[in-house]
Amino acid sequence: MPITYQIDPERNLVTVSAHGVLKEHEYRETRAELASDSRFHSGMKVLEDFRSVEKHAFTTESYKRFIEQEILLQPIFGNGRHAIVTHSDLHYGLTRQLIGEMGTSSQEAQAFRNMEEAETWLSNEDDQE
Repeated sequence: MPITYQIDPERNLVTVSAHGVLKEHEYRETRAELASDSRFHSGMKVLEDFRSVEKHAFTTESYKRFIEQEILLQPIFGNGRHAIVTHSDLHYGLTRQLIGEMGTSSQEAQAFRNMEEAETWLSNEDDQE
């Protein structure tokens, strides 16, 4: 699976890395696995590094399934900040669209093209962007 995650309890941070072709079912499985991981808790910061993703293999139907799952997982992911770093205009736009679809979730999410900016935003919890 081209998606992995690491949990750093001391930093209250989950780092997700993906590469190659990002398939909707693999991403959903990873999110579900993370949500059920005993080391994960609501309010953790999440940093997703998608800079090595070459392509998103999402269909319209799989995108809808993903949104439905994310809405169900929102109580688990809670109030933590979620930074997604992408490398291309297309991936950046898709990420922003996904964030918009999530609407009024309790999780604060931002898309970034730069890893340093994402890490700075995650570490500054007083930011009100």
